[in-house]
This record gives sequence, C-alpha cells and structure tokens, in this order.
Amino acid sequence: GGLVVMSYRTRTANYINNKITTTGYGIHADSASNVNLIANKGINNIDSGDSTAVYSNGENTIVNLTAKGNSVIADTGIWGLDNGKVSLDASTLTNEITADSYGIYANTKSDIDLNAGNSNNILSAKTTITDEDTGVTADYGQQSAVYALNGSNVDLAAGEQNYLLGAVYANGTGTNVNVKGKDG
Repeated sequence: GGLVVMSYRTRTANYINNKITTTGYGIHADSASNVNLIANKGINNIDSGDSTAVYSNGENTIVNLTAKGNSVIADTGIWGLDNGKVSLDASTLTNEITADSYGIYANTKSDIDLNAGNSNNILSAKTTITDEDTGVTADYGQQSAVYALNGSNVDLAAGEQNYLLGAVYANGTGTNVNVKGKDG
C-alpha cells in the first residue's frame, strides 16, 4: 500500500524525488492528519493504478505535495471529502494528474489547490481522435477533470497554462472552481 496517516499524526518525507507506487491509496489522510511530501530538487510521483492517489478526509486534515513538479496517476487523482485539504505546489514545472475517472473530486467543503510555475495538466480518461479526412489529431477527456460539490473550493493557478481534458462540474451553495494565471 501507500502512505496512510490517521489520527492527529504528521508525516513528512523530504528527498530529491519521492515515488509512491501502489494498487491502493497513494496517500490516505484522515482525522486531522498532516502529510507533507517534499521534493524541492525533484519530482513527487504517485501512481495508484485503479485507486485514488491522494485522499484527504476530515476537518484539519491536510496533504501537501511540494516539488519542482508533481505527477499523479490513478483512477481518481485527488479526492477531498468533509473539509479535507490538498495542495500541490510545483515551483518551476508542472502538476500533472492523469486519471481514469476524476482528476479532482472535491465534496463537502473540501479545499483543493494546484499551483504551478509552468502548468497544471488534468487529463481525465484522455483519448486522441484523428480526423480521417485531414489527419489532424486532437485530445479529449471522457470523464471529469474537476468535480466539485457542496461548498468545496478548487483553485488552479499556473504560470503558463491550465490544461484540462474532461468536464468541469460545480454544484451546491458556495462551491467554486477557479482557473487562473498564477498572478491572479
């Protein structure tokens, strides 16, 4: 399995590169846990296959990924629930989420923030289609890049671009999805 933190604990990993490969949750944080995965000189890479890469559930539960770049591969990239908070900070490169279902799933006052020096890429069930007549290809997302509900807040801030393949959905009072440049 991945990194599981529960019940008022703090876990910090600080290496050049961090890699979590699992068939279950990559990071599972509950009950006011605090998880910091730091690779200031490299990349944080979480591959959770058919599961969720980063899960944060509960008030005061915080997961921070800080690196030059962050890469997340999973069925659901980031899942925030019941006031859970997740932050991906890519200082100079890219935050990239490759998901089969949801890139970001935020429910019940969750707070998900992606900040990138270069770009935030969320690829949800990416498929490439080629026009048979012209030969021109285009990429599409067949699932939800961002799915936010019930007062949740999702902020995507990038120095160059926010590239989303998939639907962006927000529903419920106080629910916000903000896609913006890094300077506002």
